[in-house]
Amino acid sequence: MMGLFSILREICNLFNHSHPCYLPTKTFPLFLNPIPPVFLPRPLSPRTPQEEHDIALSTWGNSELGVGVQPICISTPDDFAVGQEVVIVGWGLTDFANKSSSSNLLREVTVTTIDLDQCITLYQNAAQRQFVNENMICTLTAGKDACSGDSGGPVIAQVDGVWVLLGIVSFGNGCADITAPGVHTNVANYVDWMIESIGGSFC
Repeated sequence: MMGLFSILREICNLFNHSHPCYLPTKTFPLFLNPIPPVFLPRPLSPRTPQEEHDIALSTWGNSELGVGVQPICISTPDDFAVGQEVVIVGWGLTDFANKSSSSNLLREVTVTTIDLDQCITLYQNAAQRQFVNENMICTLTAGKDACSGDSGGPVIAQVDGVWVLLGIVSFGNGCADITAPGVHTNVANYVDWMIESIGGSFC
């Protein structure tokens, strides 16, 4: 049986995308597999802040692609723009004040990216300060946000007709607080690490 990455190599060879296709899917929880995943080390250093490098790779034994389970292309730096609409998917809380409000249905929300400097300033001035840097992207839309339980989920956007993985949900202060942006791992900054971790490019 081919491993997941071998399957993706074959799939990626069929398409002529301008984006590298490295990750297995835009909705990781859909991979229900009896074979335990193998997690690859994150790019950490002794002085790395806890919030930084909030990313992981895993390999899966025999994951089937089909309706609702497809690979997504990894973003490049050129795919991101301030004011861009992105989609977040997850099963997280629908009401931050109600810790039992996690969804039984996979939900999505469309939010807008903001300038990194604006995001840094908002968190520097927040009562609960947070570390934000260029390895992250931020979103801020009134009344819309990822929430507890969505962390690790995809932040995706359609760029030139191709769906790409821009970010990975990481953290925020509360949910849908207009003074506290959602903060997500900037996937494009980790492409070199992904290639090194998996032993080469697929496409």
